[in-house]
Amino acid sequence: MLLAKKLTWKDGGRDVISKVNPVLTEIIDKIDPSTEHLLVKVSYPFGSEILKNGILHLPNDNEGFTSFSDSSFDPDLKELFAYNLGANPVAVLLKNTAELFLDLGDRIIPFSIISPGKIFGTWKVLDDKISHCPATFVWGLTAGARSVFMLQKISETGGYNRLKNRLDINTDKARNLLDHWRVFKEIAHSDFFGNPWEVEVAFFSGNWFTHKHDSAWNEFNYYLMQTAWDGSCYWRNQFIWGIIFSTIQKELAKLNIKPSIYMFSLVKQLLLVGTGAVLGFQPAIDDFLAPIRKLQEIFTDIYDLKHCAPIIMQPANFKLHNSRCRPVYYSLQHLSSIEFAAKSNEKTSTLEDLYYLRRYLRKCINEIVQDKFNIETTPLYEVVRTVEYNFYHNNAGRYKEIQDSKTIPIGDKVFQSIMEEYKGNFPKNSAFFNGCIKISHK
Repeated sequence: MLLAKKLTWKDGGRDVISKVNPVLTEIIDKIDPSTEHLLVKVSYPFGSEILKNGILHLPNDNEGFTSFSDSSFDPDLKELFAYNLGANPVAVLLKNTAELFLDLGDRIIPFSIISPGKIFGTWKVLDDKISHCPATFVWGLTAGARSVFMLQKISETGGYNRLKNRLDINTDKARNLLDHWRVFKEIAHSDFFGNPWEVEVAFFSGNWFTHKHDSAWNEFNYYLMQTAWDGSCYWRNQFIWGIIFSTIQKELAKLNIKPSIYMFSLVKQLLLVGTGAVLGFQPAIDDFLAPIRKLQEIFTDIYDLKHCAPIIMQPANFKLHNSRCRPVYYSLQHLSSIEFAAKSNEKTSTLEDLYYLRRYLRKCINEIVQDKFNIETTPLYEVVRTVEYNFYHNNAGRYKEIQDSKTIPIGDKVFQSIMEEYKGNFPKNSAFFNGCIKISHK
């Protein structure tokens, strides 16, 4: 198999880009780039780390991956890709999806899902020599979703041993939901898995970005700038959002309501998920982000999920301006917040945290809906008008405001359809639902 294939625009490059991005194709056609302007097409199996600690990795002949910083990295490709300081070269995704995320060791923060036709890696090449771009070491990019997990536990000894024996895998059992991806990846790479699930990427060589002052390339440069601009709406306005949230805190303090830093960071996260600026989670229904169907089949037939439906959750944006969009979920047991303040009181239970989080969120919404901050035209104001937050726990007890996790499928037919297809029960006792918030349209 050819691991990295060099293409000129006329000899293969146009063909691969035109299938996923006709607008970019038309722009490049007008330029008629020379044979020095190369595209490098690369295939990555599911779970492969395209970026690891901010550094580009390419597959090698030994069925492993070589880091850009390694001396064994193909010197010809190294010269082509050196323009982005070893981080990801500008690229277009050609097949399936990739997840860009921040790896903080004990937490993965999903940043974005990259779909076919999307151009990415542009921030650095658009920057001036004096860059304010963030450090790259925390960035990761995987073939397919990194933030996928089964709702049911997949660490039962008998079931896991069956997986290891039948599929000939060696990875340790998953310790938590973050570890599920590692197991999925190992399964997807096994010979038993059959047809591989792959991501295809076309990387641009550095020559494409040496024409900033060439009028013939104006439309191409503008396209890059517009793409980067469209993808940075929240992050460009994060300073203003911070002021708004700080003002809300001040108003709450006047009412003698003083949530901890930890609690208020969760309130902000829920509001941001509602705007679509950051990702929540929802049940997977296709193979767009991962080889979901095959994984479900394996965990049903070989692992034996003990009558539970094989429901796999994946990262997803809530679509604020689409009233028919599916709900997304956030869990106190699987934190992926962009802020990560520590709990000030470790003695409180998850149920108590959920109760107070609901209370503080409602207070914040009441402050925002009064429009004291003149934000009526912003997504944040739209959230408080149109988005509903429901809170769940698998043992709500006396907290009447918290719903029982077993009722979640009643309001989300996607769960019901998966349960019916696999003739399995809803995993109501999943750790994910032990302190879960549903974000949906009213």
